[in-house]
Amino acid sequence: MQRKTCLTMLAFAGLLAGTSAYAAGAYDGTYRGPLTTTESMARTCHGAASVSRVVRDNTLTYLWANAQVSFPVAADGTISGQRSLGGRGKGQVTVHGQIDGDVLTLDSEGTGCGFHFVGHKIH
Repeated sequence: MQRKTCLTMLAFAGLLAGTSAYAAGAYDGTYRGPLTTTESMARTCHGAASVSRVVRDNTLTYLWANAQVSFPVAADGTISGQRSLGGRGKGQVTVHGQIDGDVLTLDSEGTGCGFHFVGHKIH
């Protein structure tokens, strides 16, 4: 009985520690949906039937051309910006999007590729 109580207290303490270390933003969550190719000037431009995009602390972060890019989500759900992919000749990515309710719509282009994403929040 004492061991079970101890384990329960440790699990509860872990939950408390996790919640204090992470401040959720209004749009935080995982959005899943199809990624459609809208521009393809390179062999590496491929859409997908289902991909995920994650927003954490009101920041959208994902990989583009093997580089991690992050874009803030404004208070009204708007996502807009341009990021350098680093290094000489690596290019840049530009995004325009919106989170409306549980739907993330995003257009991204750069490095000879363009994509349209519509994802629904799964959690």
